Amino acid sequence: MSEALDLNAMWLEELGKGAQVHPVHANRASQIGHPCIRYLVYDRTRWEEKVVPTPELMAIFNLGNEVEEIVLSILKRLGFRIIEQQKSVFWRELNLTGHIEGRYIRPEWTDPRLFEIKSMSPNIYDKVNSVHDMVNSDYPWIRKYPAQSLAYLLLMNEPVQDFIPFNKVTGRIKNIEIVLNDHLALAESYLKRVEAVNKHVDGGTLPERLMDKAGGPADECEGCDYGHICLPGGSYGAALASLDDPELIRLLDYREAAEGAVKAAKEVIKADEHTRDKIKAAVTGKEKVLVGGWIVSGKWTKAKNPWWSWKAKRAV
Repeated sequence: MSEALDLNAMWLEELGKGAQVHPVHANRASQIGHPCIRYLVYDRTRWEEKVVPTPELMAIFNLGNEVEEIVLSILKRLGFRIIEQQKSVFWRELNLTGHIEGRYIRPEWTDPRLFEIKSMSPNIYDKVNSVHDMVNSDYPWIRKYPAQSLAYLLLMNEPVQDFIPFNKVTGRIKNIEIVLNDHLALAESYLKRVEAVNKHVDGGTLPERLMDKAGGPADECEGCDYGHICLPGGSYGAALASLDDPELIRLLDYREAAEGAVKAAKEVIKADEHTRDKIKAAVTGKEKVLVGGWIVSGKWTKAKNPWWSWKAKRAV
């Protein structure tokens, strides 16, 4: 009998062959929303010392690329024509560069529109419905998305971008319209970060480290790609160890989804209480009434402090 295949090990080995760091000579639109400006300076000045991504991380990157192809096929099925995919853009004065996802157009449109695709887990997908949601996300990589989108709008001199999250578990897709004029102050704040990076790079200086409220390293420092040179000798300076345990991964994914479901259920319960109060106020004292396709009936309870008890059922 032939030896059983370990496809996961084979795949990780294959991904590991391509793991490398790439030269960084400009500020990248995809990174300017990073919470730590010191990280962005290191990215420009000491990129060759960046921690090489693990095969597990490479697998996540690869999945993101595959999802982009899935969404592009969906857009084409919906009648969109894709143009200018991965077009390079550059702002010379700020040394700011990027590659747009592309632009698309429909037959009934006059002008094409910028779009950006991002894959998300179900819990994050449900929470991200606006620029505000992204800016205030608990996840640092989500907070980078509006910076990238606004930078592309400025680089392309475009008024609006369609930000397209894709739920990589359910296959659902949605659109968040990002209008530049609605977020000019936020866009300016990102440009000021770029200017700060350029000033430190040109002057050979470093900004302060990112700190938490207690004056210690921030949560974002854990597993930082430059932690070994920014905070050498500490746990924050070490690359994260990898634990390849499919069952543990499944449990963590389930817990994330469960937390989202519990929060959603609480919101439904709260909304239901408000709804019940409004219905009760409208039907109190009416023993039986037809409301659209519903029959609502009620009566006063036999109690020291009686209240109107009601119930509803469909008429058909």
